Amino acid sequence: MTHASVHRGITPTPAIDRIARLCTYEDRGYTSLCCIFKGTLVQGYGQITLSSRLEGKRRKVRVHRYVWEHFNGPVPGGLPLDHLCRQPACCNPDHLEPVTDRENTMRGLGPDAQRARFAAMTSCKRGHKFTVENTRPYKGGRVCRECEREHRARNRDQINANRQANRARARLRGEKPS
Repeated sequence: MTHASVHRGITPTPAIDRIARLCTYEDRGYTSLCCIFKGTLVQGYGQITLSSRLEGKRRKVRVHRYVWEHFNGPVPGGLPLDHLCRQPACCNPDHLEPVTDRENTMRGLGPDAQRARFAAMTSCKRGHKFTVENTRPYKGGRVCRECEREHRARNRDQINANRQANRARARLRGEKPS
């Protein structure tokens, strides 16, 4: 990371040098190598403690935010930084993008992201539109009524076929069909 600072015409700070020593470059399937922080991780994100000699105070900062601010300046509007590579320990500034909370949630992989994506859907997986008439609430979500009707029809056909097969077997055995 230090060589990137010099290359971009930015003087590296002692903290950036420390971060660079604690990082390894790894191919994690993104367009360029991830700079994976190998120091302290909190909820998967790199964290370092900075000391101020003037104030005598220590503060903990997320590594990716510190690196972003070192190379790009303050994060606009205090927005969260989205890891485009989906690796929370990555601190490559080229893999970070400031986004709104909503956008960050929609891009994520957790249950909140899944709920948000489902809420944004306008049709079911079979293409039926989610309208007031075609949708019913179910366990905190929603169900497509048209899909339910099709499912019941398929089940009804299968149940009737099973009944007929059971009756035919009973007749062959000489039993009275039920």
